[in-house]
Amino acid sequence: MSVHYASVVRPGDKWDGCALVVTKTGFDWAGTEVTVVLRQGQGGPLVQTIIPEKSFGDGTLIVGFHLTAGQTAKLRRGETYYGSVVVQVPGVTPEDEPEFGPYTIFTWSLEVSDQSQPASPTYTVAFGAATTFEINLHEGSTIVITGGTGGTSMNGWSPILSVVNDSARRVLQIVDWTGGDGTKPATGSYISDTGLVSLIGSAQDIRGPAGANGADGAAGAAGTAGWSPILAVVNDGTRRVLQVTDWTGGAGTKPATGSYVGPTGLVALVANAVDIRGASGAGDTAVSVSYAASITPDLTAGNIFNVGTLTGNITINAPTGTPTDGARIQFRLNQDGTGGRTVTWNAIFRFGIDLTSADISTSASAENLITFRYNTAATKWEAIGLTRF
Repeated sequence: MSVHYASVVRPGDKWDGCALVVTKTGFDWAGTEVTVVLRQGQGGPLVQTIIPEKSFGDGTLIVGFHLTAGQTAKLRRGETYYGSVVVQVPGVTPEDEPEFGPYTIFTWSLEVSDQSQPASPTYTVAFGAATTFEINLHEGSTIVITGGTGGTSMNGWSPILSVVNDSARRVLQIVDWTGGDGTKPATGSYISDTGLVSLIGSAQDIRGPAGANGADGAAGAAGTAGWSPILAVVNDGTRRVLQVTDWTGGAGTKPATGSYVGPTGLVALVANAVDIRGASGAGDTAVSVSYAASITPDLTAGNIFNVGTLTGNITINAPTGTPTDGARIQFRLNQDGTGGRTVTWNAIFRFGIDLTSADISTSASAENLITFRYNTAATKWEAIGLTRF
């Protein structure tokens, strides 16, 4: 008979441990030696040898053990430690009494976390013809019972469990049974804190609270130098795409060439490559505007305004429409045979030191061609060129 259970402790808290009461009618426990050890990990190095409390009665062996606050303070948070209780009765071999020879009758695991130890209910397990194994454990502990000598009874069935998701929870479901005689029990039930349940919502979440973050690991070794592509612009009809023609700068085997640059990475087909040319820009559109004392350029109609011969003074108002940064606008302003016709510009037009509004010729029959470029940041049409004929 072997029993295992899992518990938790917070470093620096006393762990109340277990009280094992093993009863076998007529069995003489006198001289029984009990060894309790705690190891780091399964089969790992010995951490502590725990001195148990033991007593004998009429066919009864009582074993108790615990960890003091000082002992748990030495345990590392986030680790799981494994312990065992080994009972050896003088003159008894496993062949004579397979339940009580020099045998590990009890194993336990102890997770060190921030979770405090819960209360302690009692679990009672009967095995053999006249043996009772009473275990005082902690509520919420996981108990696994194996072995047992069962007289003339049939072999019992052991569940095969699978971890399944219930949203953020993880629960155990019985997917099969093994090792038993007779009719195999039904599958599909879940493990709760009180036994098998049919509803997943009533199952016990086997995950404990999240542990504290561990320290950062050491930096890994430097990797080999990566390869950088050498690209060429190739034609795909009217499109222009990038093709990998070679690689440079890397270590190890050079990657294959010939792939094209797609929207999410390299692609094998040129049709799936990204066209690196943007949309075609708008061309210049000339518009003829009759002379008037005041005109308002319409950018939706064009961007080159050929104004009729100036027969009087003229005011150029702010253009209508929504210009883009860097857009151009141009005006042709021709004096009549009299000349002296002045041009007044809206404040949205800005001149500089090298090119002022006074530079526009007012001589008789003079021709002026002046160009502005739009500056979005300044919200201005800025003069960039003047040609006088």
